[in-house]
Amino acid sequence: MPALASPEWVDAIDGALRAVARPQGASTGFVVEYRMVDRDGSAVSYHVRADAAGYRASAGTTTATTATVTMDRSVALGLIRGEREAHQEMLMGTIAVDGDTIALVEAQADIAVIQAAIAAVPVDADEN
Repeated sequence: MPALASPEWVDAIDGALRAVARPQGASTGFVVEYRMVDRDGSAVSYHVRADAAGYRASAGTTTATTATVTMDRSVALGLIRGEREAHQEMLMGTIAVDGDTIALVEAQADIAVIQAAIAAVPVDADEN
């Protein structure tokens, strides 16, 4: 299984996202960057774009972000495995969101599709 946020894992997410249509009445578009921080302080990122053409996921960072979601690797894996809830993690301060949070709230239908695609892609459970 590919590692969290590895190019292979992000490619699999991209394939899953390209196979789904955006919800009726979806937001105009946005880019969310997901940043996972390892125990040693290093970080790895990927981003998801939603626009009129659909969804795309790409490895790495981007300067065109609507918002950046930062968490440590164990939180990310817990969310993917359904062991943690994003709302609760945000309230506890284990997830930080920088940027246009209003746009993310307005894009909840899109976010739900993205989260489902991410959760459906197998990932190596190693938290190191």
